Amino acid sequence: MSNWEKTFGKRDLPTPPAWVNFFNPQQWQDFRQIVERYLKNLGLPVRPENQGFVVLADHAGWSKDTRIGLSSLAQKCYAHPQSQWLAVITDHFEAMHKGFENEVLLQDEINDFESIRDLLAIRLWALEPELREKLIYREDLQDVCSVLVFDLPTTIRSVSSDEAMAWGKTNEELFAVALENLRGRELRLTEHELDDGINVLAITGDDFLIGSQSLLLEQYPQCVGRFGSLVAVPNRHVVLCYPINEPIALEAWTSMLPVVEGMYRNGPGSISNQVFWYDNGAFTHLPHSQEQQAVRLSPPTTFLTTFQE
Repeated sequence: MSNWEKTFGKRDLPTPPAWVNFFNPQQWQDFRQIVERYLKNLGLPVRPENQGFVVLADHAGWSKDTRIGLSSLAQKCYAHPQSQWLAVITDHFEAMHKGFENEVLLQDEINDFESIRDLLAIRLWALEPELREKLIYREDLQDVCSVLVFDLPTTIRSVSSDEAMAWGKTNEELFAVALENLRGRELRLTEHELDDGINVLAITGDDFLIGSQSLLLEQYPQCVGRFGSLVAVPNRHVVLCYPINEPIALEAWTSMLPVVEGMYRNGPGSISNQVFWYDNGAFTHLPHSQEQQAVRLSPPTTFLTTFQE
């Protein structure tokens, strides 16, 4: 029995874990078998752990104790025909390996702020509390970390607090530089009709940091209405906006929820399945809950009173 099987169960079509609940049992088994076979052929010693694996020893550029999640890879595979899964998995791991080469070049200049300032960016990330300790982040959207990262040619990796300390800059200064670097990205702005004739605007693109454009909504005036905007960032490739100009925001919120949930579930790079109210540069969480067959909205009083005035 392989280590993978010891962790995830025997090959008897187990129920997929919650983090890959979009797979049916057969797809889950096929996915893990292809990944396991690929890693075996690569000669990479790994141990399954949580939603991915940990590298057990230095090997061909891979460092011991490297932890690599499989959630986004599973989402990418799910979005492709199964006949293409091996190619998707191969591309994914090859891109990661190239990222190690980027890291070597980065280390030569990492202490010189002027050399790395153009590499700084912000990635929206739903991080567990224990993973936040050594990172530089702030929370613009509730339960979503805005993490300071290096945007390298083939990978994105977080900036550690120790690395930033050498630059002699405040966090506010670093985030200002990172936000400025996010401007001018290649993206698309399109309009889409949801249920009940509700139209939303979508900021999309192949860039892994498209979700961070939610922090720059002031540069998209068409996305913000008289009373602000309903905003969702379900995954790294899309920001959904409903500009609020009329008192039908609750209907728009209701129409957005299943779309947001689907995009969050399918990814890749899931961020949040929640909707937020953006107004005057700040985000307010708009809670909701599922009660049997109905969705219950719990809007804050400030939200109701502001756009109804």
